[in-house]
Amino acid sequence: MLGTRGLEKIIFQKFWGIKVHELVECIKPEVRKGRLYRLNDKGDDVVKNLE
Repeated sequence: MLGTRGLEKIIFQKFWGIKVHELVECIKPEVRKGRLYRLNDKGDDVVKNLE
């Protein structure tokens, strides 16, 4: 069973991968905590290809 830290690490690694590959964009980059991201056009294309 994963603890909180283990789960946070997995989520961060997966998220960092999609951020590095430029599949998401930050909606409000000036916000430090609670940033919201959305798929950009490249990310939308990837999701459509996976379906």
